[in-house]
Amino acid sequence: MIVVDAIKTGADPGTIFRLEDKDISEPPRKLVSLHQLTLLEALEMVDKLGRRPPATIIGVEPKDVEMGTELSPEIESVMPKVVDLVLEEACCVRD
Repeated sequence: MIVVDAIKTGADPGTIFRLEDKDISEPPRKLVSLHQLTLLEALEMVDKLGRRPPATIIGVEPKDVEMGTELSPEIESVMPKVVDLVLEEACCVRD
């Protein structure tokens, strides 16, 4: 599984990160609803069922996280590299 998403780390906007799910963690929290699951929590639930796929996260540092439909110039400029990374990951997946 390949996930592409914004990752807020404080780095310069447009910085690209490649992580595996084992590389990141979240503090435990109390859920009010299953609709509040994060990606890692969903993967942990699937793991408990014995069906967890290997996961790679391609993250891009956003300029801002306000609602909108357009990418900032910093993010737009790195999108070809993000696509290349996703294709590279997909081509290397083995059963």
